[in-house]
Amino acid sequence: MESFFPGLMAMNELRSHLRDVCVKHYGVATWELVNAAFQSRPQPYVAWGNPLFPRLAFPGTVVQCGALSGTVLRLPVRPPRRQGRQANKPFILLGLPSALPILAMGMQRGGRYKVLDMCAGPGGKTVLTGWHSPFSHVTANEILCQRRWRMQHTLADYLRNGQYSISSLDGVHFGRLCPGQFDRVLLDAPCTNDRHLFHNLPTPEQVRRLEDDASDVQRLLLGSALSACRPGGVVVYCTCTLDLAQNDRVVDSVLRLPGHTPATVEHTALPEFAHRHLNIIPTQYGYQVIPTPHSNWGPFYLCTLRRHPDLPTWQPPRT
Repeated sequence: MESFFPGLMAMNELRSHLRDVCVKHYGVATWELVNAAFQSRPQPYVAWGNPLFPRLAFPGTVVQCGALSGTVLRLPVRPPRRQGRQANKPFILLGLPSALPILAMGMQRGGRYKVLDMCAGPGGKTVLTGWHSPFSHVTANEILCQRRWRMQHTLADYLRNGQYSISSLDGVHFGRLCPGQFDRVLLDAPCTNDRHLFHNLPTPEQVRRLEDDASDVQRLLLGSALSACRPGGVVVYCTCTLDLAQNDRVVDSVLRLPGHTPATVEHTALPEFAHRHLNIIPTQYGYQVIPTPHSNWGPFYLCTLRRHPDLPTWQPPRT
């Protein structure tokens, strides 16, 4: 059987590994829900409306928080086509949890903030940030060329000139090159992405290496994000995995840096629509969105940190 169905064997081994990770952290009952969600229909989308256009009239449940307004779609909808003008698309299709980190940054309506989206590609959360705080300036950073190319087109489709700038730095070096320059930093960190892995064919050994490498990079990125944030500013850290090694343990390791405490965890209140539509559980430092067949969003992890004023400039190890 192994020689005739190598893909099936690899998929079964991979899912067994994901099951072991989920059961270890959240229990058998949670894994059964996650497994059923991953094997059911694809996760739904929300059509988030561009504030420059009239309110959308899609059939579905409307979610509203601050300047962000969207509709949880009941029927498939094609993404809008670009007509050759700046910021001319009326809506963007994203998952419901994508709005949580933008709201967690705690930006007041009408405020002018310097925001860094450290790993911004392909740009969806940058768009929501620009819509939620239209007088702020967002630096959208993406080191990977293909993702940066997609992000450039996405931002041109949805945001006005002057709302954003694009950079291509390695996020690990932002804390050293731009210390204390941003009021808010969003770190949607590279991770193993459980939903993507569930439907692809890396071996469990490759996944374990990915997990180890990811957590090392995530620690460097989070430390850099805290240094790039001004004293008293806010850093939001998020991933798309259930693995505690890439979530709470990354935060814990950065909070325990020798010689100082770099930040304070803020358990920000989640908006009402999040509790109504998402399966959310609190963790030691943040929140975990766990997919279920009836709430097929995520996985998604979120943690909010407020930087202390005495944090020295982040110095990543030399390679």
